[in-house]
Amino acid sequence: MTTSPHQAHDEVIHAEHKEALARGEARVLYLTEDGMLHSYLKHELGGPPNGPKHWWVNLFQLAFMVGGVALGVAVVVEPTLSGGEPYWRGLIAVGVFLPGVAACLWFTTADYRAQRLRRKRGTPNPLRISGAKTKVPEAYTESMPTRAL
Repeated sequence: MTTSPHQAHDEVIHAEHKEALARGEARVLYLTEDGMLHSYLKHELGGPPNGPKHWWVNLFQLAFMVGGVALGVAVVVEPTLSGGEPYWRGLIAVGVFLPGVAACLWFTTADYRAQRLRRKRGTPNPLRISGAKTKVPEAYTESMPTRAL
């Protein structure tokens, strides 16, 4: 049975990955955007695999979350400016949006650092899965063994 060039590449990557693990490096096998297998450092992957392709996309989500926190604070503080009692229920919005701010900051920072590290090391970008309709690149499916059902 002959092996395709893609299968040979996968075998080489698996061997390099095992050697890196034996040296004590924290590595993850993951697909690149082109569908090729690659051994990434953990910090090269960044945020979640279903996250956006570019780190700056998280800034829009972050702006929305910060706006929600600001609105919650404004709802609490605004009545006191006109001499009334604070509307403490506005803190619910702060409590809802503040974890979102923290998550967006973490994702944005992790994605930015990962992208910077990948550029420095010349590593290809990982495949980002952005929904159920995303197709695995054809180059990857070529080497997949077929099973008889």
